[in-house]
Amino acid sequence: MREMKRGTQRSRKRNNRRAKYAKYIESPAWFARRAEWEREEKQRTGQATIFCFGGCGKEWSLDDHLHHVFYDRLGQETHTDLAGMCAECHYRLHAIVESPTYQRMPRATAQRQGMKALRWENKSNDVLIRER
Repeated sequence: MREMKRGTQRSRKRNNRRAKYAKYIESPAWFARRAEWEREEKQRTGQATIFCFGGCGKEWSLDDHLHHVFYDRLGQETHTDLAGMCAECHYRLHAIVESPTYQRMPRATAQRQGMKALRWENKSNDVLIRER
């Protein structure tokens, strides 16, 4: 679970949600859900390889991160509530979504726009690398 910024005050409700999330992420149920998500994604795409949803082109495996796009159904996530990402893209996505601009948006909008921004950033970086 990510650390809070220094000086940030947390409500009791937020503390409870964070504790519930931290407990779930360490549970056997979460690891089973990760494996189930991998099977579903391979079946959905018809491909044996899953690539990072951040658009960096890296292959995703169960050792990588599985980002919660939505937390509303924590513990009963649908396939689209989750996105397989490499650690670097996952951290970059959180930096985008937690920036002041995105904090003003509704969470669902911030997630969608943040993922688009990350994919655009990765695509732009890929073009720059190829042009060198």
